[in-house]
Amino acid sequence: MIERSPLRLPTPSQPVRVGWPVRTQVLGCGLAALLMVAGCGAPPPNDPSDPPSLDETDLDGDSGSSASPEVEEAARAIESGDFDHARAKLEAVLAKAPEDAQANYYYALVQEQAGDAQAAAKHYLAALKSDPKLPEAAVNLSSLVLEGQPEQALKVVEQALSHTPGHPGLLLNHALVLEALGRQEEALVAYGKAVQADPDNSELRFAYGDLLAAAGKNEEAKRELMAIVTDDVKVLGAVGAVLGKVEAFAECVAVLDKAIKESPLPQLFVRRAACKNGLKDIDGATRDYKEAIQLEPESAAGHLYLGRHLASAGKKAEARASLQQAVKIDGDGKVGQAAKELLKKL
Repeated sequence: MIERSPLRLPTPSQPVRVGWPVRTQVLGCGLAALLMVAGCGAPPPNDPSDPPSLDETDLDGDSGSSASPEVEEAARAIESGDFDHARAKLEAVLAKAPEDAQANYYYALVQEQAGDAQAAAKHYLAALKSDPKLPEAAVNLSSLVLEGQPEQALKVVEQALSHTPGHPGLLLNHALVLEALGRQEEALVAYGKAVQADPDNSELRFAYGDLLAAAGKNEEAKRELMAIVTDDVKVLGAVGAVLGKVEAFAECVAVLDKAIKESPLPQLFVRRAACKNGLKDIDGATRDYKEAIQLEPESAAGHLYLGRHLASAGKKAEARASLQQAVKIDGDGKVGQAAKELLKKL
């Protein structure tokens, strides 16, 4: 399954959907106080599940501030990994202009890279105070506090959306925060808005489809998943798995055909076999399970899957041999125990 991690924006011009910088700590109550003091406590008056029409908004989320030559130099240093040089440049700028929004934003990135989340949050807030239309700062700040303080992350995102309501990164983090808070219906609406703003983002569309499937909206999930255009094997494999869950078995097989053509991994054959089972293609499923074992002969799970499949097809002797192999490989493990239980029933 693809992890739905909050969007991170290293620079205002280059959004990416990965965790940058890597964070290893969850913030404590000190950050909550910092956020409230900064005035991030009140969401905009509109319903968070019904943001303004994208047709009426600034989809680019352009900031009202511009970077000085010194800040641009620091940004280039960050991109090249020279954080010491970036830090020195930004500290010099902030000593003269402590309210410089761009300098605060990039300095927050430097602080995150150094592992100082509290300082990073402080400077993201300073950037937003000077320039509320700097969505990258809100995207990163909301991501920074999501794990430990989702309510605060929601306030950050919703306040920023009142200034740049069509920004794809904000819309995505809005959806992620609502999902983290268990507000599923609102999260679905927010994901829909995020996909509308960034329709070519395959991982985003997958996350939306996955949540639709979890909500039992199978046809809608199928539509979103089949709209994904990608050659990424990880995404294709995840799409196939969810298509199987919503019983779109033919589509599941087609997607996994493409994934296997790109990279014939054993787990892809196992997933495709399950979908072929759904289509009552017993022989095709058997071939896929056997192919998975051929690729990874010491996989107890592979032998268990094949044994279970053969048993359901009435091929008890072959099923017994496969299950015994699973027990041989995984003896006292969970897979081995499951195989032993099945053997008792044959």
